[in-house]
Amino acid sequence: MRGADAVIAIHVDSTLPLGKVWVNSGWASAAVDDFDGLLIGTGGHGASPHEGTDPVFMLGQVLNALYGIRARRINPAEPGILSVGIVRGGDATNVIPAEVRVAGTLRSYSAKVRELLISETERAFTVARTLGGDYRLKIERGYPAGWNDERVAGWMGAVAGEYLGADCRDNSPAGLGAEDFSYMGQQAPGAMLMLGAAIDDGVLRAHHTPIFDIDEGCLPLGSAILAETAVRFLKGQVKL
Repeated sequence: MRGADAVIAIHVDSTLPLGKVWVNSGWASAAVDDFDGLLIGTGGHGASPHEGTDPVFMLGQVLNALYGIRARRINPAEPGILSVGIVRGGDATNVIPAEVRVAGTLRSYSAKVRELLISETERAFTVARTLGGDYRLKIERGYPAGWNDERVAGWMGAVAGEYLGADCRDNSPAGLGAEDFSYMGQQAPGAMLMLGAAIDDGVLRAHHTPIFDIDEGCLPLGSAILAETAVRFLKGQVKL
């Protein structure tokens, strides 16, 4: 990236109709941080729960605290989300496990919300200690939030409009997906265009679902938009 003047990228969007694009300026992708926690009890026999500490019981209270972060700790006008993706514990119906794993993802735009999500996640896990147990928690910081430069986004939007028509632009708010392209956008003015790739049959094939699929007719369109935007910059027809 050293010496780069600008950077552009495209990401397919399986929920956006073929022939549509999203390339607004401003926030384009979220910062992402992952948490992986272990709730620790003593476990025991299911017939004698009073003789030990139960991490499954702790789990219910910790989940309430985790999901309360968005509702009660984050300014409702600022984007930010916590989603649990893994809950795992136990091997037998009559055995209280000694440990339960809870893991998920944190998404945000602003640095303030990002730090608050991280600190409040830690605080939510401390509920386990209040209930007689313990916890271990690892938070792994991931990609930073991505920002579309107004000028660069304008170049790509103009090219897309010429290829796909003046009404091709989708102006929905940005989502909280995350992209490592955000690192490049920190080094040079950049923009990522979301390329409509939905199959036109009324079935929602969202990303990261078992039925994800795209209309591959979007691929030459995306290639053309990238190439033409780059050519115009190299020819000096668009400038920073």
